[in-house]
Amino acid sequence: MSRTKALKIIDDFMEKFRAVQCNPDRTLAQEITIVIKTFERPVCVAWSLTSIRSYFPTIKVLVCDDSQHPLYEDGHEPLPGVVWLVKPFEDGHTAGAGRNFLIDRVETDFYFLTDDDVQFTAKSELAGMLKFLKDYDYDLVGGTQSSWDYGTATFELEDDILIEKHYAHHGLIAPGFVKCDRVANAFLARHKTVSDVRWEEAINKNTHADFFYRASRAGLKIAQMGRFSMTHKRRCEGCESLREFVFGLWDGHFNKRYRIAQYGGGVNEEEAHKKHKEIYQKVILEKNAISRIEDDRSLTRFINLCLTIGHPFMNFKSKMRKVV
Repeated sequence: MSRTKALKIIDDFMEKFRAVQCNPDRTLAQEITIVIKTFERPVCVAWSLTSIRSYFPTIKVLVCDDSQHPLYEDGHEPLPGVVWLVKPFEDGHTAGAGRNFLIDRVETDFYFLTDDDVQFTAKSELAGMLKFLKDYDYDLVGGTQSSWDYGTATFELEDDILIEKHYAHHGLIAPGFVKCDRVANAFLARHKTVSDVRWEEAINKNTHADFFYRASRAGLKIAQMGRFSMTHKRRCEGCESLREFVFGLWDGHFNKRYRIAQYGGGVNEEEAHKKHKEIYQKVILEKNAISRIEDDRSLTRFINLCLTIGHPFMNFKSKMRKVV
Protein backbone atom coordinates (compact mmCIF):
# COMPACT_ATOMS: atom_id res chain seq x y z
CA MET A 1 0.00 0.00 0.00
CA SER A 2 2.77 2.45 0.91
CA ARG A 3 4.59 1.78 -2.34
CA THR A 4 1.41 2.31 -4.38
CA LYS A 5 0.70 5.55 -2.52
CA ALA A 6 4.25 6.79 -3.11
CA LEU A 7 4.04 6.14 -6.85
CA LYS A 8 0.72 8.00 -7.03
CA ILE A 9 2.17 10.99 -5.14
CA ILE A 10 4.99 11.29 -7.67
CA ASP A 11 2.79 10.60 -10.72
CA ASP A 12 0.22 13.19 -9.65
CA PHE A 13 2.95 15.74 -9.02
CA MET A 14 4.50 15.02 -12.42
CA GLU A 15 1.24 15.96 -14.14
CA LYS A 16 1.32 19.36 -12.43
CA PHE A 17 5.05 19.74 -13.05
CA ARG A 18 4.64 19.24 -16.83
CA ALA A 19 2.20 22.13 -16.95
CA VAL A 20 4.59 24.57 -15.27
CA GLN A 21 6.95 26.79 -17.22
CA CYS A 22 10.02 26.57 -14.97
CA ASN A 23 12.32 29.53 -14.56
CA PRO A 24 15.44 27.68 -13.37
CA ASP A 25 18.10 29.13 -11.14
CA ARG A 26 21.05 28.16 -13.31
CA THR A 27 23.65 28.97 -10.65
CA LEU A 28 22.21 26.53 -8.13
CA ALA A 29 21.62 23.83 -10.74
CA GLN A 30 25.21 24.06 -11.96
CA GLU A 31 26.79 24.03 -8.51
CA ILE A 32 24.62 21.84 -6.23
CA THR A 33 23.49 18.19 -6.26
CA ILE A 34 21.02 16.92 -3.66
CA VAL A 35 21.70 13.41 -2.29
CA ILE A 36 19.17 11.24 -0.43
CA LYS A 37 19.63 7.74 0.98
CA THR A 38 16.27 5.95 1.38
CA PHE A 39 15.26 2.61 2.86
CA GLU A 40 11.75 1.15 3.16
CA ARG A 41 10.06 4.56 3.31
CA PRO A 42 8.57 5.11 -0.16
CA VAL A 43 5.95 7.65 0.96
CA CYS A 44 8.56 9.65 2.88
CA VAL A 45 10.92 9.90 -0.08
CA ALA A 46 8.04 10.67 -2.46
CA TRP A 47 7.02 13.68 -0.35
CA SER A 48 10.66 14.73 -0.08
CA LEU A 49 11.23 14.63 -3.85
CA THR A 50 8.05 16.53 -4.70
CA SER A 51 9.01 19.19 -2.15
CA ILE A 52 12.42 19.56 -3.82
CA ARG A 53 10.91 19.96 -7.26
CA SER A 54 8.35 22.41 -5.86
CA TYR A 55 11.11 24.89 -4.99
CA PHE A 56 14.11 23.70 -7.02
CA PRO A 57 12.85 22.45 -10.39
CA THR A 58 16.25 21.95 -12.01
CA ILE A 59 18.76 20.90 -9.32
CA LYS A 60 19.95 17.32 -9.89
CA VAL A 61 18.90 14.79 -7.24
CA LEU A 62 20.54 11.41 -6.61
CA VAL A 63 18.58 8.82 -4.63
CA CYS A 64 20.11 5.60 -3.30
CA ASP A 65 17.43 2.98 -2.56
CA ASP A 66 18.30 -0.36 -0.91
CA SER A 67 14.75 -1.32 0.06
CA GLN A 68 13.54 -4.88 -0.39
CA HIS A 69 11.35 -3.65 -3.24
CA PRO A 70 12.87 -0.40 -4.54
CA LEU A 71 10.39 2.22 -5.66
CA TYR A 72 11.99 2.38 -9.12
CA GLU A 73 14.57 0.45 -11.13
CA ASP A 74 18.23 1.43 -11.17
CA GLY A 75 18.86 4.45 -13.39
CA HIS A 76 15.18 5.42 -13.67
CA GLU A 77 14.20 9.11 -13.57
CA PRO A 78 10.74 9.42 -11.97
CA LEU A 79 10.99 13.22 -12.17
CA PRO A 80 13.25 15.27 -14.47
CA GLY A 81 16.75 15.29 -13.03
CA VAL A 82 15.93 12.82 -10.22
CA VAL A 83 18.09 9.70 -10.72
CA TRP A 84 17.23 6.47 -8.88
CA LEU A 85 20.21 4.28 -7.91
CA VAL A 86 19.44 0.82 -6.49
CA LYS A 87 21.63 -1.19 -4.10
CA PRO A 88 21.01 -4.72 -2.74
CA PHE A 89 18.58 -5.22 0.14
CA GLU A 90 20.17 -6.34 3.47
CA ASP A 91 23.53 -6.90 1.86
CA GLY A 92 25.63 -4.87 4.25
CA HIS A 93 24.40 -1.69 2.61
CA THR A 94 23.96 0.84 5.40
CA ALA A 95 23.00 4.52 5.47
CA GLY A 96 26.68 5.42 5.57
CA ALA A 97 27.49 3.20 2.61
CA GLY A 98 24.61 4.72 0.67
CA ARG A 99 25.75 8.26 1.41
CA ASN A 100 29.34 7.48 0.41
CA PHE A 101 28.05 5.83 -2.77
CA LEU A 102 26.03 8.94 -3.67
CA ILE A 103 28.72 11.47 -2.79
CA ASP A 104 31.19 9.60 -5.01
CA ARG A 105 28.79 10.23 -7.91
CA VAL A 106 28.38 13.96 -7.34
CA GLU A 107 29.86 15.99 -10.19
CA THR A 108 29.09 19.48 -8.87
CA ASP A 109 31.27 21.54 -6.53
CA PHE A 110 28.71 21.29 -3.70
CA TYR A 111 26.17 18.76 -2.51
CA PHE A 112 23.23 19.02 -0.14
CA LEU A 113 22.68 15.94 2.04
CA THR A 114 19.27 15.28 3.55
CA ASP A 115 17.24 12.39 4.98
CA ASP A 116 14.36 10.72 3.13
CA ASP A 117 11.71 11.88 5.63
CA VAL A 118 12.45 15.61 5.41
CA GLN A 119 10.70 18.05 3.08
CA PHE A 120 11.89 21.38 1.69
CA THR A 121 9.95 24.55 2.48
CA ALA A 122 9.94 28.22 1.47
CA LYS A 123 12.61 28.73 4.16
CA SER A 124 15.03 26.12 2.73
CA GLU A 125 17.25 28.80 1.24
CA LEU A 126 20.04 26.95 -0.57
CA ALA A 127 21.20 30.16 -2.25
CA GLY A 128 22.00 31.69 1.15
CA MET A 129 23.99 28.62 2.16
CA LEU A 130 25.94 28.61 -1.10
CA LYS A 131 26.79 32.29 -0.83
CA PHE A 132 28.05 31.78 2.73
CA LEU A 133 30.35 28.87 1.81
CA LYS A 134 31.85 30.89 -1.03
CA ASP A 135 32.19 34.22 0.80
CA TYR A 136 33.74 32.77 3.97
CA ASP A 137 35.55 29.75 2.50
CA TYR A 138 33.81 27.26 4.80
CA ASP A 139 33.47 23.55 4.10
CA LEU A 140 29.99 22.79 5.41
CA VAL A 141 26.93 24.72 6.59
CA GLY A 142 23.86 23.16 8.19
CA GLY A 143 20.24 24.14 8.52
CA THR A 144 17.49 22.70 10.69
CA GLN A 145 15.25 19.73 9.94
CA SER A 146 12.32 21.32 11.72
CA SER A 147 11.05 24.74 12.75
CA TRP A 148 11.67 24.16 16.46
CA ASP A 149 15.16 22.74 16.85
CA TYR A 150 18.78 23.04 15.76
CA GLY A 151 21.31 20.32 14.99
CA THR A 152 24.10 22.56 16.25
CA ALA A 153 26.61 21.17 18.77
CA THR A 154 30.23 21.33 19.83
CA PHE A 155 32.38 18.44 21.02
CA GLU A 156 34.28 18.29 24.31
CA LEU A 157 36.48 15.41 25.39
CA GLU A 158 36.58 14.75 29.13
CA ASP A 159 38.96 11.92 29.92
CA ASP A 160 37.71 9.33 27.42
CA ILE A 161 34.08 10.56 27.24
CA LEU A 162 32.96 12.54 24.20
CA ILE A 163 30.33 15.13 25.15
CA GLU A 164 28.04 16.66 22.53
CA LYS A 165 27.10 20.09 23.82
CA HIS A 166 23.90 20.80 21.91
CA TYR A 167 23.21 24.43 20.88
CA ALA A 168 26.79 25.41 21.80
CA HIS A 169 29.01 27.11 19.22
CA HIS A 170 32.44 28.67 18.76
CA GLY A 171 31.28 32.19 17.98
CA LEU A 172 29.54 34.30 15.36
CA ILE A 173 31.01 34.20 11.85
CA ALA A 174 28.57 36.52 10.10
CA PRO A 175 25.01 37.68 10.77
CA GLY A 176 22.94 34.51 10.98
CA PHE A 177 25.86 32.07 11.05
CA VAL A 178 27.90 30.53 13.90
CA LYS A 179 30.89 28.20 13.88
CA CYS A 180 30.28 24.76 15.42
CA ASP A 181 31.40 21.12 15.28
CA ARG A 182 28.16 19.39 14.31
CA VAL A 183 24.91 20.10 12.46
CA ALA A 184 21.84 18.08 11.46
CA ASN A 185 21.49 15.89 8.36
CA ALA A 186 20.42 18.92 6.37
CA PHE A 187 23.66 20.51 5.19
CA LEU A 188 25.39 21.94 2.15
CA ALA A 189 28.97 20.69 1.76
CA ARG A 190 31.97 21.55 -0.37
CA HIS A 191 32.51 18.34 -2.32
CA LYS A 192 36.28 18.64 -2.70
CA THR A 193 37.00 18.73 1.04
CA VAL A 194 34.07 17.06 2.82
CA SER A 195 34.01 13.95 0.62
CA ASP A 196 37.32 12.91 2.21
CA VAL A 197 35.47 12.29 5.50
CA ARG A 198 33.67 9.02 4.85
CA TRP A 199 30.50 7.92 6.63
CA GLU A 200 30.89 4.75 8.71
CA GLU A 201 29.59 1.78 6.69
CA ALA A 202 29.75 -1.04 9.25
CA ILE A 203 26.55 -0.06 11.10
CA ASN A 204 23.33 1.66 10.17
CA LYS A 205 22.48 3.72 13.28
CA ASN A 206 24.12 6.30 15.54
CA THR A 207 26.89 7.30 13.13
CA HIS A 208 26.13 11.03 13.04
CA ALA A 209 28.39 12.09 15.93
CA ASP A 210 31.21 9.91 14.60
CA PHE A 211 31.11 11.60 11.18
CA PHE A 212 31.16 15.14 12.55
CA TYR A 213 33.69 14.38 15.28
CA ARG A 214 36.12 13.12 12.66
CA ALA A 215 35.28 16.05 10.37
CA SER A 216 36.01 18.58 13.11
CA ARG A 217 39.25 16.80 14.05
CA ALA A 218 40.27 16.88 10.38
CA GLY A 219 40.03 20.68 10.51
CA LEU A 220 36.94 21.15 8.37
CA LYS A 221 35.21 24.47 8.95
CA ILE A 222 31.57 23.82 9.93
CA ALA A 223 28.81 26.38 10.46
CA GLN A 224 25.12 26.59 11.34
CA MET A 225 22.73 28.86 9.45
CA GLY A 226 20.04 30.35 11.64
CA ARG A 227 17.02 30.90 9.44
CA PHE A 228 17.16 27.86 7.17
CA SER A 229 14.55 25.24 7.93
CA MET A 230 12.89 22.15 6.49
CA THR A 231 9.92 20.08 7.66
CA HIS A 232 10.56 16.77 9.40
CA LYS A 233 7.21 15.05 8.82
CA ARG A 234 7.93 11.43 9.60
CA ARG A 235 5.25 9.30 7.99
CA CYS A 236 4.43 5.88 9.40
CA GLU A 237 4.48 3.09 6.82
CA GLY A 238 3.75 -0.61 7.06
CA CYS A 239 2.34 -0.45 10.59
CA GLU A 240 0.61 -3.59 11.75
CA SER A 241 -1.75 -2.18 14.40
CA LEU A 242 -3.51 1.02 15.46
CA ARG A 243 -0.99 1.46 18.30
CA GLU A 244 1.93 1.23 15.86
CA PHE A 245 0.22 3.72 13.56
CA VAL A 246 -0.38 6.27 16.36
CA PHE A 247 3.15 6.00 17.75
CA GLY A 248 4.60 5.83 14.26
CA LEU A 249 3.20 9.23 13.37
CA TRP A 250 5.57 10.67 15.97
CA ASP A 251 8.46 8.21 15.91
CA GLY A 252 8.66 7.87 12.16
CA HIS A 253 8.52 4.12 11.72
CA PHE A 254 7.07 1.57 14.12
CA ASN A 255 7.23 -1.29 11.63
CA LYS A 256 9.04 -4.13 13.39
CA ARG A 257 10.84 -5.49 10.32
CA TYR A 258 12.12 -2.01 9.51
CA ARG A 259 13.51 -1.49 13.02
CA ILE A 260 15.27 -4.85 13.04
CA ALA A 261 16.85 -4.14 9.66
CA GLN A 262 17.98 -0.67 10.83
CA TYR A 263 19.86 -2.19 13.74
CA GLY A 264 21.64 -4.83 11.72
CA GLY A 265 19.13 -7.64 11.20
CA GLY A 266 18.30 -10.80 13.13
CA VAL A 267 15.33 -12.85 14.27
CA ASN A 268 14.09 -10.20 16.74
CA GLU A 269 14.77 -6.68 18.00
CA GLU A 270 16.74 -7.85 21.04
CA GLU A 271 19.20 -9.71 18.85
CA ALA A 272 19.45 -6.76 16.46
CA HIS A 273 20.18 -4.31 19.30
CA LYS A 274 22.79 -6.64 20.78
CA LYS A 275 24.53 -6.99 17.43
CA HIS A 276 24.43 -3.22 16.91
CA LYS A 277 25.91 -2.55 20.36
CA GLU A 278 28.81 -4.91 19.76
CA ILE A 279 29.70 -3.39 16.39
CA TYR A 280 29.15 0.16 17.67
CA GLN A 281 31.66 -0.44 20.47
CA LYS A 282 34.27 -1.53 17.97
CA VAL A 283 33.78 0.74 14.98
CA ILE A 284 32.70 3.97 16.68
CA LEU A 285 34.03 4.06 20.24
CA GLU A 286 37.30 2.16 19.87
CA LYS A 287 38.10 3.84 16.55
CA ASN A 288 37.79 7.26 18.20
CA ALA A 289 39.52 6.13 21.43
CA ILE A 290 36.51 6.98 23.62
CA SER A 291 34.43 4.99 26.08
CA ARG A 292 31.04 6.57 25.31
CA ILE A 293 29.24 9.58 23.84
CA GLU A 294 27.02 11.71 26.07
CA ASP A 295 24.44 14.40 25.22
CA ASP A 296 24.51 17.72 27.04
CA ARG A 297 21.42 19.81 26.31
CA SER A 298 20.70 23.24 27.72
CA LEU A 299 17.62 25.44 27.35
CA THR A 300 19.76 28.49 28.13
CA ARG A 301 22.13 27.67 25.27
CA PHE A 302 19.16 27.11 22.96
CA ILE A 303 17.70 30.55 23.76
CA ASN A 304 21.09 32.22 23.37
CA LEU A 305 21.56 30.56 20.00
CA CYS A 306 18.14 31.77 18.84
CA LEU A 307 19.06 35.32 19.84
CA THR A 308 22.48 35.05 18.20
CA ILE A 309 21.60 33.79 14.73
CA GLY A 310 17.81 33.95 14.56
CA HIS A 311 15.52 30.94 14.59
CA PRO A 312 13.61 29.63 11.54
CA PHE A 313 10.39 30.14 13.51
CA MET A 314 11.15 33.87 13.63
CA ASN A 315 11.46 34.05 9.85
CA PHE A 316 7.91 34.90 8.82
CA LYS A 317 8.85 36.04 5.33
CA SER A 318 8.96 33.30 2.68
CA LYS A 319 12.34 33.34 1.01
CA MET A 320 11.39 31.36 -2.10
CA ARG A 321 8.46 31.15 -4.45
CA LYS A 322 6.88 27.74 -4.81
CA VAL A 323 7.06 26.61 -8.43
CA VAL A 324 4.38 23.88 -8.27
